[in-house]
Amino acid sequence: MGPGTHHYSKTMEGNSGWAERRRHPRIERSDISARIFDSSRECGEASVTDVSLGGIGIYFPHRVQCGQFLRFQLQLPDGGSVSGVGVIRWAAPHHLGFRTGVEIRDIGWLGSWRLRRFLEPGDSAIDWFNVCDTALWAAAIVVGLVAVSSWLGINLLDLPKLLSPLDVR
Repeated sequence: MGPGTHHYSKTMEGNSGWAERRRHPRIERSDISARIFDSSRECGEASVTDVSLGGIGIYFPHRVQCGQFLRFQLQLPDGGSVSGVGVIRWAAPHHLGFRTGVEIRDIGWLGSWRLRRFLEPGDSAIDWFNVCDTALWAAAIVVGLVAVSSWLGINLLDLPKLLSPLDVR
């Protein structure tokens, strides 16, 4: 798909109305909150109606324009968040606001991983992100200990002898 193409297309389904074909399945969620930003400031919160790896259904309490770019931050129920850039692909009046389809243009690899993990929780593969994260934390602690011990002039091999007077049993 080239730039500016949609991630979904509508096809006629007999006399029953429109059906959507999507690259990524849409999952209805009402437990995700969204903070929306334009180019310079926060525009407020909006309600998420559904989400997929390719887009977000968002209800806005005010008028929005098709083609409008926005920045968003999704607060996931598990405490994580996903930030990115999207473009409004369609907008329709709905009750006192507008229901929209926002195409996700950029959420980075970490945001993509978090969103995929949230939408597809049954994946039993090794969680390589957490393995790497733990390894990086351990490496940072070791480097920090070496740097502090060097700065204080302490040999790390002498650390057990230095800490033995603190042993209270």
